[in-house]
Amino acid sequence: MNTATIYGTPTCAWCDKAEDLLESKGYEVNKIDITSSRKHYDDMQKVVGNNVRTVPQIILNDKYVGGYGEVEQYLNK
Repeated sequence: MNTATIYGTPTCAWCDKAEDLLESKGYEVNKIDITSSRKHYDDMQKVVGNNVRTVPQIILNDKYVGGYGEVEQYLNK
């Protein structure tokens, strides 16, 4: 099964849209709220790079893809 990890926040509309898109494509989605603990934020920074300050940040099958726009392009290849 394809898996997706979405690093985001509870009020992020693009995070919710990404979740809907990925689930419609058959992905099992794990959402991580980066505001719930410093560890979650630090984990996101390790995966995506220290200069990223926007959400969502999305990993598909252990590969960092990017934000919503990049994921949409990736899925429509």
